[in-house]
Amino acid sequence: MPSWKKLITSGSDATLNDITTSGDISIPVAKKLYFGGGDHTYIGEDVDDRLRFFTGGSEFMRFTEDTSDTINLYHDTYFTDRALFNSGNFSVQHDSNHAYISNNNGNIYIRQQTNDGDLVLMCDDGSGGDAAYITLDGSATQTLLHQDTVLTGGKKLYLAGNTYITEASSDVLDFYVGGVKMYTIDETNNLITMRGTGGSDGAAGSPTLRLSNTVESGDWDTGDVVGALEYYAEDTSGNAPYVTSFIKSVNPQNNGTLPGGYLSFGTSPYNQSGGATEEFRMETDGDFHAVGDIVAYSSTPSDERLKDNVVTIDNSLDLVSQLRGVRFDWNIGSKEGQQDIGVIAQEIEKVIPEVVSEKKLPLLTGDDKTYKVVDYEKITAVLIESIKELKQEVDDIKQKCDCLNK
Repeated sequence: MPSWKKLITSGSDATLNDITTSGDISIPVAKKLYFGGGDHTYIGEDVDDRLRFFTGGSEFMRFTEDTSDTINLYHDTYFTDRALFNSGNFSVQHDSNHAYISNNNGNIYIRQQTNDGDLVLMCDDGSGGDAAYITLDGSATQTLLHQDTVLTGGKKLYLAGNTYITEASSDVLDFYVGGVKMYTIDETNNLITMRGTGGSDGAAGSPTLRLSNTVESGDWDTGDVVGALEYYAEDTSGNAPYVTSFIKSVNPQNNGTLPGGYLSFGTSPYNQSGGATEEFRMETDGDFHAVGDIVAYSSTPSDERLKDNVVTIDNSLDLVSQLRGVRFDWNIGSKEGQQDIGVIAQEIEKVIPEVVSEKKLPLLTGDDKTYKVVDYEKITAVLIESIKELKQEVDDIKQKCDCLNK
């Protein structure tokens, strides 16, 4: 049959077997053009400007002039041996605002928002409205996921290159940067773990939690908070949330472009109105301040129930007489050049060894060596007994003097 020739017929359907003329062929509305000699495969215009294609007696494609129903594909429709939709209805449509591909129910479809806009995969949200699940922007530079996007079975959500998020196991979320696991969030244990990048340098590979302040230079005033870790909770009725405790880095003075940062520690009694207040402070000069007592491993715990084999210190005055108080200048670290007073640990150790021990002093010396330190509080016990001995000697002398004056 010559290209684009039409057979002029009237009253009956045309078949290929009837086409013998070289003239135009015209098939009236509601008439069909059959293929294969049967009555199941044909093309027909059922109403004006709507052309329908049937095979095996079932419609599989439709063209209309109506822009809202331009192309409809039905049932098992194939292009170059690839199924577009293998079950139910499938349509490719266009209206004045959007071009989209959908099932005929319209609850799952791919839509271009505008002629040059984003490409959106849509799905009915279950209440009759539309919900965008995946968006490809018009510049093709990014993909946006919306609504409930579920990655199952250890699948990964890639952000860029080899950086991704994945659920390692049930309720355990791992964050990878450059292929290296950096953070783990464990819901079961309410645990967040940060990991370093590894390597031979332990310091360089250690994790860092950074709270960054964005105050511009010149704006640092006294009392400005550089950064804070706060524990936030509600009362027993679920109301009036407040800070139960905190650690803050606070600028100590109005100092211009860069802040200092003494550490302020705050705590709160149960359900305290207004939340936590400052109880401890570590200043930039190393001083530590506390509102209450500091209880540590020293002579502070003194309850007799904690002590056995208690005996009074004998010859304490003789011990004190062997001690030497000195003035000296520090020769190391932040104290270098400072004048101070105290004792010499090696000298004390020969007389009262119980008050001398060895400790590492990395903040002062900057090395890993051990140095002798003196527990000055314990020397107080020796001084107490020495004063009592001295008093006894004075009392004896006074008694002798009284006898001589009689």
